[in-house]
Amino acid sequence: MNNLYSTNKCQGGTDGHQTRIPKSQCSRDNGRVLIPAEVDGPCCRSQLPNPQVSLPGAAIPKYVEPLPVFGPASGGAAPRVRKAIFRVSAEEFQHKVLPASFYDALPAPYNAGTYVWGYRVDSRPPYYPGFTVEALRRVPTIITYVNNLPISPVLQQYITVDQSIHWANPLGLDMMDPARMMPYAGPPPIVTHLHGGEVSSKFDGGPEQWYTPDGLHGAGYRTLYDAGSNAAVYLYPNTQEATTLWFHDHALGATRLNVYAGWLLSISCGTSTIPACRASA
Repeated sequence: MNNLYSTNKCQGGTDGHQTRIPKSQCSRDNGRVLIPAEVDGPCCRSQLPNPQVSLPGAAIPKYVEPLPVFGPASGGAAPRVRKAIFRVSAEEFQHKVLPASFYDALPAPYNAGTYVWGYRVDSRPPYYPGFTVEALRRVPTIITYVNNLPISPVLQQYITVDQSIHWANPLGLDMMDPARMMPYAGPPPIVTHLHGGEVSSKFDGGPEQWYTPDGLHGAGYRTLYDAGSNAAVYLYPNTQEATTLWFHDHALGATRLNVYAGWLLSISCGTSTIPACRASA
């Protein structure tokens, strides 16, 4: 995934998009061109990530904690959601993805867990991976998806959106606006797609159906009924054969980043003789 840097290089002070600045103003890092803050126009289509430290796999304790389980196997600690109508809230929270002992040595706030974007399913707490949802074939499910992310999430500093490509662009910036050469800093767009489901296009969670926590909408935004400007209500008829599907974020130009951040939910559809459809965020 090359969203942090572009591979474009300055050639005689031009970036190939009719924007010329002195070549001396371009800085380089391993052959990639970065944009110094004092440059008024774009040198090359690149992004500036926050410095990050690689985590060697050998530093992670192994086989020290059991894997999380949901449903009956959890002994009541992680019950499944079996409602026909419920809410799913998209949130940023901290979760101990790695063994708890790994976080003990970290300073606050990182000792509380890894920052993730995940789902709060119905009345369950936000969790990664999320809680299981069950449904029956041909029994419709109505889900209200709410974008409850902060306007400026912590993860947005580290999982940068490359604005030089065609993407949701909630701020409506022109393609040649110099601000589009920098990582996105604005309200995060989301839209949830049921991968493999037989649904109306209105509720498919297409890339242009996104919405932000402060109520900005993509051109394709649709909802079954009004649930707030930061939400969309989708109707799933559950007509597909009994199977396991999954939900994931589908925002234009940011799907890979949002899924990487933690948004994914699987659903299994069953019948009266086959266990009900299950979906785990």
